[in-house]
Amino acid sequence: MDGKLRLFIVLCLWLIVNPLHAAQHDAIKSIQRVAEELGDASAQYVLGNMYAHGQSVKKDLQQAAFWYEKAALQNHIGAQTKLGILLLQRDGDKPSVYHQAFRWLSKAAAKQQDEAQYGLGEIYRRGLGLKNPKPSLARRWYHKAAHQGNVLAQFQLAGLFERGEGAVKNIKKAKHWYDKAAAQGHQSSLRWLEHYAEQSKQASLHPHIRQNLEWARQGDSLAQLRLGLAYRQGKQVDVDLQKALYWLKRAANKGHAEAQFQIAQFYLNGEVVRADNEEALRWLSLAAAGGHDQAQQLLRESQAQDVLLVDEQKRANEEPQTPDQQYRLAMRSMSGANKNFVTAVHWLRQAANAGHAPAQYQLANRYLSAEGVEKSVKRGVYWLQQAATQGVAAAKTALTQLEQAGYEDWIKAEEGDAQAQYRIAQILFSHKQNDAYSQALLWMERSARQAFLPAMLGLAEIYQHNEILPADPEKSLYWYEQAAQRGVADAQFQLGEMYSRGIGTRRDSALAARWYRQAAKQNHDLARMRLGGCLICE
Repeated sequence: MDGKLRLFIVLCLWLIVNPLHAAQHDAIKSIQRVAEELGDASAQYVLGNMYAHGQSVKKDLQQAAFWYEKAALQNHIGAQTKLGILLLQRDGDKPSVYHQAFRWLSKAAAKQQDEAQYGLGEIYRRGLGLKNPKPSLARRWYHKAAHQGNVLAQFQLAGLFERGEGAVKNIKKAKHWYDKAAAQGHQSSLRWLEHYAEQSKQASLHPHIRQNLEWARQGDSLAQLRLGLAYRQGKQVDVDLQKALYWLKRAANKGHAEAQFQIAQFYLNGEVVRADNEEALRWLSLAAAGGHDQAQQLLRESQAQDVLLVDEQKRANEEPQTPDQQYRLAMRSMSGANKNFVTAVHWLRQAANAGHAPAQYQLANRYLSAEGVEKSVKRGVYWLQQAATQGVAAAKTALTQLEQAGYEDWIKAEEGDAQAQYRIAQILFSHKQNDAYSQALLWMERSARQAFLPAMLGLAEIYQHNEILPADPEKSLYWYEQAAQRGVADAQFQLGEMYSRGIGTRRDSALAARWYRQAAKQNHDLARMRLGGCLICE
């Protein structure tokens, strides 16, 4: 190996490892000497990169272009690609510059450089320097880059097939390339595939369900009620209690007594949502006020049970109770339509403290389920252990299951560990139930408030779109901003998207561009694409 070339390579490696070393200025001068005096294309390319990205030197795109061109004239493929992209970015409104960019990208693309091939695809698709876009030529170059695994080319090629631009519309081919891009983690492709799957699923629905779905989305409350009942009872569609509750609530909020009664049943039975007697009574009262016969009858029965239970509780408070009596009072309080978990916990705690094993087991469940008491896995585990030592088989089984699920994480989360809180949130989200989602949001937010970045991003994505809870663009924007300000490229890109489209805020192209640039500086491919396909972004 030539001695000067060896020196150049050593200097480049030294700069990468020691970017802040006191002697780096001398090292940069040495690279410049190799580039200038020896005319070494690799050194010229490295200098171009340094000026383009502001690495160890002040950022200077003119100097970057100068050194890229020096290397490009010596047929350095990387320099030809970077110069072509840089020209598109810096002076994109001048046809002569587009032509220069086209020339350099063509040279690199002819040598199978996939980024250059993608760049040519962008020129033809957007009609840069041309009278009109040429989607058929764009497709040809995207195809070449896509076959080499270029994710942006795969995404753009899929879009051309989906829209029928430059080729006959072909959803099968579009899906093929979206699949390829999604396999590399391309988020827009993943979202397209999710939407495609949902549309395919809807196309297979029974005609009556499909028609009611269309009407329900337009706000027809009767169609919303019919959909809710169909999903609840499995008529002409598979049973889906999540969707049933969603559509029933939309109808109930418009005053449908039957929908209100059905929602009360959800809360009474703890289906999809956590059993909540007060919420059940609220919906029963609304349905009864709307003339629903069964709701009126249930309310009358509930009121009669309340009178009997109040009398029994009053006598219990006046006379000493054995642990067995306390346990029976607790179980009575948790039965029937009008459950009272707070009272039940009162009696369970007294019996449990007296060593009553079944009461210890039931009290553990109340702590674990947050019924009548604030959720506490630590206390739940404690009472399960007490019951298990007395031979309660169900307590032993529950402890084994909790250990397998990692109850130590729950305890850490309760004690304020941000990572544990995030892990618990993920577990709860995986259950895909309304009540679990509500609990998951609480844990995710606790974690995010401690500046745990995955939780910040998780909240932003959940509020942006999810399967169960309604979207909240303003909250999504807030959490993306929190993560973006801490340097997360994906969050910076999403902020660009939201400001660009006016989602959760007013449209602001300047702010959108600012966040796209921040993400592009961290080599975020989609951000580069939004800024014109740049590979080097200011």
